[in-house]
Amino acid sequence: MQAGFAMLEVGSVNVLNLVESTENVLIKNLFDASLGAICWWLLGYGVAAGDASATSGFLGTTHFTLQSANFETVAGDASYAGWLFGWAFAATSATIVSGAVAER
Repeated sequence: MQAGFAMLEVGSVNVLNLVESTENVLIKNLFDASLGAICWWLLGYGVAAGDASATSGFLGTTHFTLQSANFETVAGDASYAGWLFGWAFAATSATIVSGAVAER
């Protein structure tokens, strides 16, 4: 998804500013994906998929930095693939905002 949004944003750039804007768009997308991965690892996965019994079922309070996540014994969405899937959508939300302000 990140590569697709990068190409969509680069395609919407004015031809007069193509080189500078293309570089800016690609660097912003790389930065969004990298920072998104770090933030999802530190906080996002714990809030989204952690044990929520202490907060009335709304926010997770475990699995921050994947410390107590046991992916081998838990079935369903709690797996490395589930973590990657969640990160892709979290990082894509930042990339959509980046595309909205491309060349502005």
